[in-house]
Amino acid sequence: MKKLAIISLLIVSILIVACTPIAQLFGLLIALGVDDLICSQVADISADNNGDGIVDVDMDGDGNVGESDQELYNHRARVFGVCKAIVGFFFNLAKGTVEVHNVETGQWVVLTRMPEQFDLLALEGQQVALTYKENFPVGRYDKLRIDLEKVEIKTRDGNIYPLIIPNKELIFDINMVVEKDSQSSVELNLDLTKSLHATTGGDLVFIPVFDVKSKKNIGIDILNPNKKLIRIRNGVTLETKKYGMDLDGKMKENFVLDKNSKLTLQDGRIITKGTDLVLIQSRPVFDPSNKNKRELRQSNILGKKTSKNIENTATQAPRRTESKIEIKNVRCNGDTVHYELKNNADIRFTLRLIKVSEKDQLNQLRISLNGKNLRRSMDCGTDTLEAGELVSCTATNVDVRTDSKNILKTEALVGGASQIAVFKFDCETHSGEEP
Repeated sequence: MKKLAIISLLIVSILIVACTPIAQLFGLLIALGVDDLICSQVADISADNNGDGIVDVDMDGDGNVGESDQELYNHRARVFGVCKAIVGFFFNLAKGTVEVHNVETGQWVVLTRMPEQFDLLALEGQQVALTYKENFPVGRYDKLRIDLEKVEIKTRDGNIYPLIIPNKELIFDINMVVEKDSQSSVELNLDLTKSLHATTGGDLVFIPVFDVKSKKNIGIDILNPNKKLIRIRNGVTLETKKYGMDLDGKMKENFVLDKNSKLTLQDGRIITKGTDLVLIQSRPVFDPSNKNKRELRQSNILGKKTSKNIENTATQAPRRTESKIEIKNVRCNGDTVHYELKNNADIRFTLRLIKVSEKDQLNQLRISLNGKNLRRSMDCGTDTLEAGELVSCTATNVDVRTDSKNILKTEALVGGASQIAVFKFDCETHSGEEP
């Protein structure tokens, strides 16, 4: 499992808040957080049931298993390999601007124009202050705008590749309130897995997906002033939304680009191909300068520029095996979920956050509820799950479904094999069933 902790830019949160001493000022804070980068979901290669590189199922929906399915699988396997090779994911605000729109005056108010760079993988499981403005004008705000300079990845061979972005201007419609003698925040949590795509020609594309939450009357703990690491406490939630960028570069509420979309580049624009339709998006990815054309070519990490060790990784598609983790006795109470995990394997799993440098030495177990990582909200009383051990866990302040089944999932990559366990349960009846 690859974690790009969206540092949690890998918490992509935008928070608006006051500076030191935080408790005595009022202001607006913009915080950034990130969810894990899960390569098996960036590029689904489960069509190879035997792990031999040969497709076993119909992938393109034509009713047959043939050459077209194998080509699609090979492409996904290359994307998966590159994803696994990522060791840095850089989010750059160099020369950028962060602004909010005042409802009463109709004016945009600048929070910062300072250049910033965040490595999302290094922010895993944490929140970073994207920007903060003390003594911020009191009032109501309804839009947040962020200008990106670029987004890049670094692979383990040392190469850095710029990602293609449909639009470097991110605009969110979100209700914000700044009151005197209090602090407010907007938290942007970036879902790296849903944000990373690849064209059929091998260009990597960044199409961001965010969870956005605005609060007022919050408390802020400064964990590391040099790295701008913070923790937001309490507060009154004003609004929670989900936003995803479309291929025109617009941030749309409740939108996520389908991972099965066939993307390609045409005249510097991202287009999506359907069976009977080719839709050309109107916004250029880059200005048509020679420099940007060179950037476009360099972004083709799956093409000729791919180094040998990444090519080798790309061919190593993980097979899927039966999970040795058993999920038991799941029950919920409001926004709290209790469950037990039984390790039936003969190896130890790690429940804590791990560093990128540790990913090859530790077997990390990822636990999610309805697709949302529980790392920051769960407590199992231990950082490890020993062979044969049973632990009781509690996840607090989580989003549970009351009108449909909830899905609790564990995921691990052991010996090159993907292990997934799923438990479905209903919060109203507190009953569960394994699929």
